[in-house]
Amino acid sequence: KNSDLIKDKSIKKLRDEAEKLAEEALQDMLKSENSSPKPKPKKRDLKSKYKSTQNTLHLTPSPSNTASPNPSNSPSSTPLPNPPSSKFPTESDGSIKFAVTTKKFVKTKKFRGKLYVDFRNYFEKDGSMLPTKKGIALDE
Repeated sequence: KNSDLIKDKSIKKLRDEAEKLAEEALQDMLKSENSSPKPKPKKRDLKSKYKSTQNTLHLTPSPSNTASPNPSNSPSSTPLPNPPSSKFPTESDGSIKFAVTTKKFVKTKKFRGKLYVDFRNYFEKDGSMLPTKKGIALDE
């Protein structure tokens, strides 16, 4: 029984020492984490992904049309219900087309007495821009 008692005491002593060392190691790790500066999370560079955010905020006339572009890029506080035809480029069907990006356009037109706004992707074929199926048309 004495040998069993000695073994139990030595095991308990070893276990206590191991717990003490583990606690010290844990405290050291916590101190080093708190004292060392944490690396800042990387911010995504949206400017490189989207070349110009101004084109998405303000409607600009389509570069494919021949009319002169809108001279001011500042947003107006009042909406233009009926834009003058000399200021905005119109197409043969009477619709007004604005470039949002190089391949996305917004087209406004009247059809059967209702105003439609069409957001559409376009692709180039034989030198002309043609609409794709991807897009959405909204009415009043």
